[in-house]
Amino acid sequence: MLSRFMLFFAFLFILFYPDFNYAKTFKVGIWHNPPLSYVEHDKVSGFVVDIFKYIAEKENIKYEIVTGNWNGLYEELVKGNIDIFLPIGYSDERLKYMKFSSPDFPLLTNWGQIVSVDKSIKSVLDLEEKRILVVNNDIFFEGLQGLKSNLKSFNIKSNIIVEEDYDQVISGLIKREGDAGLVSRLYLLQMKDVKLYKTNLIFNPVKIVFAFNRNFDGNIISKINNELKNLIENRDSYYYKRLNFLLNNYVENYNYSIFIIILIILTGISLFLFIFNKYLHNKVEVKTAELKEALQKLSESELRLNLILNSAPHVIFIFDEDGTYLEIITSNEGLLFDFKENLLGKKIDEVMDGAKAREFMSVIKKAIETNEMQILRYELDVKGGYEYFEGRVIPIELGYPKKTVAWYAIDITELKNAMDKVIEEKEKLNAILKSISEGVIGIDKSMKIIFYNDAALDILKLRGFNLLGKDFGDVIKIYKNGKKVNIPFKDIFDKGIKGKLENDCILKLHDGSPIYIGDSFAPLFDAKSKISGAVFVFNDITEKRLVESRLYQTKQFESIGKFAGGLAHDFNNYLAAIRNYANLLANYEDNYVRNIAIGIDKIVEQSVGITKQLLTFSKGGEPVKKKVDIINIIENCIEIVLSGTAIEVKTDFLEEPIICEVDPHQLAQVFTNLLLNARDAIKNKGEIVITTNKKLLDENNVFGLSSGKYVEIRVKDSGPGIPYELSDKIFEPYFSTKEKGHGLGLAVCYSIIKKHNGIIYLNQGADKGAEFVILLKSFEGSYLESFKQETVSDYKLQVLYMDDEKMLRDSFGMLIKSLGCEVRVTKSGEEVLEAIKDEKFDMIFLDLTIIGGMGGIETVKKIKEEDPGLYVVVTSGYSDNDAISNYKKYGFDDCLIKPFSLDEIKRIIDRYLRNEKKKI
Repeated sequence: MLSRFMLFFAFLFILFYPDFNYAKTFKVGIWHNPPLSYVEHDKVSGFVVDIFKYIAEKENIKYEIVTGNWNGLYEELVKGNIDIFLPIGYSDERLKYMKFSSPDFPLLTNWGQIVSVDKSIKSVLDLEEKRILVVNNDIFFEGLQGLKSNLKSFNIKSNIIVEEDYDQVISGLIKREGDAGLVSRLYLLQMKDVKLYKTNLIFNPVKIVFAFNRNFDGNIISKINNELKNLIENRDSYYYKRLNFLLNNYVENYNYSIFIIILIILTGISLFLFIFNKYLHNKVEVKTAELKEALQKLSESELRLNLILNSAPHVIFIFDEDGTYLEIITSNEGLLFDFKENLLGKKIDEVMDGAKAREFMSVIKKAIETNEMQILRYELDVKGGYEYFEGRVIPIELGYPKKTVAWYAIDITELKNAMDKVIEEKEKLNAILKSISEGVIGIDKSMKIIFYNDAALDILKLRGFNLLGKDFGDVIKIYKNGKKVNIPFKDIFDKGIKGKLENDCILKLHDGSPIYIGDSFAPLFDAKSKISGAVFVFNDITEKRLVESRLYQTKQFESIGKFAGGLAHDFNNYLAAIRNYANLLANYEDNYVRNIAIGIDKIVEQSVGITKQLLTFSKGGEPVKKKVDIINIIENCIEIVLSGTAIEVKTDFLEEPIICEVDPHQLAQVFTNLLLNARDAIKNKGEIVITTNKKLLDENNVFGLSSGKYVEIRVKDSGPGIPYELSDKIFEPYFSTKEKGHGLGLAVCYSIIKKHNGIIYLNQGADKGAEFVILLKSFEGSYLESFKQETVSDYKLQVLYMDDEKMLRDSFGMLIKSLGCEVRVTKSGEEVLEAIKDEKFDMIFLDLTIIGGMGGIETVKKIKEEDPGLYVVVTSGYSDNDAISNYKKYGFDDCLIKPFSLDEIKRIIDRYLRNEKKKI
């Protein structure tokens, strides 16, 4: 009977703490606090530890044990370095720093008790001027009814000595380092043969629970509470087996009757002291009672909030079904209509206009009716101004008389603004695509049209028709010499090739009338960089062909080129701004926004091809030279021009790379034109031979070239050849032997090679076919740049950027800041010169052309006069400008061609950093 009574008595002090089934491995901190927990040679056991291990095994919890002293582990939990801490006493004050298992299911109830070195301590008054050993952060000392508050209530002055754990408290008393010590009553059960005296001073009964760090998932804690509840309701559970073991091992050493009598006596003494204390300190007790009541209410409120705080990054409202503000949780009242106290208790329609209030109430009612989360995006004029929010409305039971919902109001203003900018830039890009003369049609792999621009409708004379979903072959019908021409879509989809159809292709319109077209095609990629379709770009060149047939002077040709270059410059400015914003948003955490940014960047990359076409059309520009392997350019041109033909290509290249300092895009145009002419000459069958050799020219060479080492490239076909009487005219503009040729191919080749200080000529001695010979000066040395890329974020560079386009100033400023640099933007050279007087800059980026102000060339000259050591980079959409191709001649240290990528900016900064290191 007595044993059952003791079990029942112990049960009053014991409830449970649940655990959860979770894949993560948690760090569990355990300190030596017998008999609840033992830590011996890194092995842990004890009543609380065994209960935790049981739940962990049942729920398949993965964990690792971290041992240490009480204070150290307590601090690690508060810092979030460990996940779970046990054993520990529950208190409302500690909720500020950690979470607990439910106090409704405590593992045990425990007290703090004073032990002393002699029998001189009979009451709390005897602690006057005594040395008292306590454990840091111990609830029996720090709690509302702990030793510390009792000493203060009685105005008792004591010398408090802080120890790491109870073992050190007992050890200190034995060594007479203190007069008294505060330990837990359960800890005293396991003490044997220790000559210390247990006093009648008992403090602050607390519930023993598990503690979790503040970031611990509330849903998982709920699972742990549920598991403990199941254990408590089952009298045959593992919990009661361990409880019997605890009682049999520690309590059986005492006479049960004496134990109960002592407990009753101690309880009576405690009650007497409490009444006596209340009598003597009535005012203090009244204040304490009021504070306790307030803290209790606060604790209950905080416990409810723990259920909903997991997904509340900004503001949380608790509404009842009538729209009454029940609770508001936020640290930023600028996101509210009014102060919290002015909103609580009011209904939504009392603080919002009618339409907005009805919209909110509709969402609340739908969430309650469906018992599902509802999402609403909305704009509100709050105390901090107009803000955009995403409201996530979830039904939740919190014990209120009416049904309630938790309204998670997430401030998405920055996201909304960023998305608006992306949409704005996307619309600008669409506007650009609509404004250009080229028709653009996109198709999926089933050959269905998925997008097109207005120019495509105009060229096809289908303005007003909807082409979406139409079969591409039904809309685009291309012929040459009376035979249908098929675009190699299978190779585009399978191999990702891009290129253009043969010259002289005719597009038959829906009314049967023909037009000559220029075209190009390329693969279309999705957000995962997989080919999802193709893009077909075309334009009506019928009129252009008629005009070109009448053009005999290159001056007119050059004016067209200037127009194309100017258009490319403006187009590049817009593309640069769009790419800057896309690069910024590509790092955004939201996958939706990031995918939009990646898609925009791909469209920009494809659009860059259009600007390159425009610049190539201008023909007269200076080459932007790079050190490249000529063989790579030739091989790429062979693949693009001759893929899918029956032509046999024979190559005899030198084994080592052929390095020249050339413009790779212009040189690719040369070889493309030569291969196209050869292909047409042999009518898509026959043989083309390409060879490379080294050649050394002296000062008096027959070609009129400067002396030195050259590379000789020969392109020979097996066609009918070029008649001798026409050989002097083949490089003249608009001269062509083809019935429908425009006569610009070889003229462009001649112009490009001449710009590269080389020569191209027709070999009159070829035995069969036509053989063209090109001489280009070779580059001696390595053409590969080898450098270690610096981590830009490790340097705080001061950057000055000049551009007359606001969108470029804004987007470049944001982009350069993302690299860890400080940036100042200006719109003219005059402002740059004023800026360098006020501040010191590491790098200066200058746009080449400024409308109505000082441009880059004039500005860099004045900068270098003031400070020759400043690192100045020229930027421009005119990639064919001499100040780009020969930037050092104008005083610049580097160049950046629009639209530039984030990686290109990093490479510029890396070159600057290497340059600075060389100065050291």
